[in-house]
Amino acid sequence: MLDSLKTAFKLEELRGKLLFTLAMIFLFRVGAHIPVPGVNPEAFANLLTQGALLGFFDVISGGAFKNASIFAMSITLTSTHPLSCNFLLW
Repeated sequence: MLDSLKTAFKLEELRGKLLFTLAMIFLFRVGAHIPVPGVNPEAFANLLTQGALLGFFDVISGGAFKNASIFAMSITLTSTHPLSCNFLLW
């Protein structure tokens, strides 16, 4: 297995794709620890323990939903900005 990994890193195109994938995984894990501003984490965690559906979302997100992190909440420009729909339709 290590030989195949060494061979993969010798090929420049495959090495770039592997490093990009590892960088995106690292970025997502860091973003999973950045809390959403204005949310009380303790109150949000209590809300998750009371509801079955929100608890299910927490299980799927690997616990990042309980932390109220920005990546677990799916805060992106394309989904929240009202002008983004106009750009898509234009």
